[in-house]
Amino acid sequence: MFAYKYKKKILFIALLHINFLQVRAQCCAGCSPIGGNLSQGILQKGSIQINTFARYALSSGYDTLDMPSNFKFIKNGYSTYGGFQFSYGLTKRLTIDFLTGYYFNRVQNFSFIVAGEPFNYTYNGVGVSNFNLSFRYNVYLDTVHDFEITLGGGYKSPWGNSNLASNAGVTLPIDVQPCNGASAILLKSFIYKKFDRANTTLFLVNNFTYNFYNKYFYKESNVFSTALFISYPISKVLSGILQLRNDVRGYSYSDEKLQTSTGGYKFLIIPQLNYNIKGVYNLSVLYEYPFYQYFHGTQLKDIYAASINLTIRIPGKSNKICAKPY
Repeated sequence: MFAYKYKKKILFIALLHINFLQVRAQCCAGCSPIGGNLSQGILQKGSIQINTFARYALSSGYDTLDMPSNFKFIKNGYSTYGGFQFSYGLTKRLTIDFLTGYYFNRVQNFSFIVAGEPFNYTYNGVGVSNFNLSFRYNVYLDTVHDFEITLGGGYKSPWGNSNLASNAGVTLPIDVQPCNGASAILLKSFIYKKFDRANTTLFLVNNFTYNFYNKYFYKESNVFSTALFISYPISKVLSGILQLRNDVRGYSYSDEKLQTSTGGYKFLIIPQLNYNIKGVYNLSVLYEYPFYQYFHGTQLKDIYAASINLTIRIPGKSNKICAKPY
């Protein structure tokens, strides 16, 4: 009996790795982690902002294009991620950022038939994610009409070596890796407008990530994201933000071969509630719901994600160009 179970497990692992490219192509395994309060303009010169956040994401069920699929391989996937961002106002127009994080778990639960019998297996990736070094530079500010345009860019890199994580000598699928082992170029823009009469603030944030190949000849999808935020104060210390976001992912490549069941686009609605404490601390919670998803081929779909964020802002010297109090 023991030998039979052992052979069945070996058969499962063999099947999994024979189809490794297909498996990783068919699993989205959640959105890229990002905190709910990371989309801001520049800081005052000499001021510091520290943001910590925790995010849980769940994926389950397969879609082909934008229709439900009967395909069964990964039962579900989920992750718990903790992030840390440090920002500093270097000049009155320039803010620099450092961002990193840690996956406490990044799980895929497999459930399918092996040798005529149901078989369940779990992969779990744990560890430090990439780190980002970036900047934000204010190119236009109209304090009379409360209008701001800020552009930025940066570089994403793995910590230390770029080896992929493994468990019991088996390299984990790319979708549960805490770090994909590749570097990336980051570009972003931030447009802010406040409407005093309506007591409403709008800001538009665009992010583009260009991923390079890792040393295993795998290139993750490039990602372009556009988000519109609508902020409205509920009380002196409480505010609500409604975010509408569109994520567009290109194809992934392995050995320079396009992986057909990768990439696509989705639209999300993200309500957020912020609580301000003494003008220094900001506690926020948010919920991400993808109300429309379109995939190339067949992929595991996202169900929801939820985050909690704590931001601490330490003011610098007074400056004409400053961050808006949202």
